[in-house]
Amino acid sequence: MLAGLLLHGRRDEFEKVRAFCAATRLPTKLADIGIAEVTADKLAVVARRACRAGEIIHNEPMPVTEAMVIAALEALAGI
Repeated sequence: MLAGLLLHGRRDEFEKVRAFCAATRLPTKLADIGIAEVTADKLAVVARRACRAGEIIHNEPMPVTEAMVIAALEALAGI
């Protein structure tokens, strides 16, 4: 959810949802779900796989690029 809001440029909604998640002890960053060692190479692999033909990311109402996915994940990693 948080990454999706970032992909859509909804920073205002991202902040509201992140605050709610934090208040209710839901994960708000990648480390919270066990992804502590984030590297540029790992993010590139995730982005490449997420943007492959046939993936559900192509159901978004706008084109999503690998760079957009990396940027959203970097924000969730605190990079």
